[in-house]
Amino acid sequence: MSARSHFRMSATIAIVAFAVIAGAVPSSADPAPNAGTFASPITFDGHLAMVNGVMVDGKGPYSFILDTGASGSARVSERLAKDLNLSVVDHVQGRGLGPDTLSLPVVQASISVGGLHFDDVRAAVHDISTRSGTVVDGVLGFDLFKDYLLTIDYPAGTISIAPGKLTPGESGVTAMTMEHGIPHVSGQIAGSPVSLAIDTGSGGGFGLSMAYESQLPFVARPKQVGQAVGAGGTVNVDAGQVNGDFIFGDQALHDPVVEFLPIPDDGILGYRLLQNYAVTFDQADQLVRFVAKPSTSPQ
Repeated sequence: MSARSHFRMSATIAIVAFAVIAGAVPSSADPAPNAGTFASPITFDGHLAMVNGVMVDGKGPYSFILDTGASGSARVSERLAKDLNLSVVDHVQGRGLGPDTLSLPVVQASISVGGLHFDDVRAAVHDISTRSGTVVDGVLGFDLFKDYLLTIDYPAGTISIAPGKLTPGESGVTAMTMEHGIPHVSGQIAGSPVSLAIDTGSGGGFGLSMAYESQLPFVARPKQVGQAVGAGGTVNVDAGQVNGDFIFGDQALHDPVVEFLPIPDDGILGYRLLQNYAVTFDQADQLVRFVAKPSTSPQ
């Protein structure tokens, strides 16, 4: 979930209605002096990637959602903040459904993921839940991993965090930009250029702004398939099969099914597309790698 209030398919988590505004939580996470690769299994609550072994101030384990669409380093639930008696160090303005804003406390704590320790992580405090009722203790934001290679291997059901760099020009590697703390990759759909947010918290597949619905050729015309929820309320979502290739990086999909969403970006790559890939992010060099893989882990 971004500071720009991305809409997401209605199967997503309740906190998608919340967006940090008027400046994100300051990113103050400092990695402790560790070396090597750190790995953790992930499970899926619907489309949400859950990291279940997160430690906070040495306590846990806790269940956190890994969300590249969440700006900042982390968020924690009110229950966790209270149970651990985390000290409030700041406040940040946020927004839920509708126009009203609210002031959210910001706490500071250490967080460990897969054995990798981060000191002085600042996290907004906000209740977090999934539609299935799963208890969620927090959200790991994309910025937490800015000094590492982060690989989310959907088919294998793992994440890995390691030092290193991606190499421009190697197989699967393409340029990435950061917009409002969210990773984006350039692509094309039926010859039209698009900028796509890589959003692991989105339950959709390949989504485009509603503006594209009247511009693209179709094999099967769009029809309503569901609803999306965001800061402006709930709206209907159409999907149709485009007549043409969808290209991102060195990946190509022929005549893809596209969802049309009320989003400020050109488009979104969500779970139903990402589940077929191992995706590696190199934030320092603004590169991302997509490797298509057969599934080896139940989703």
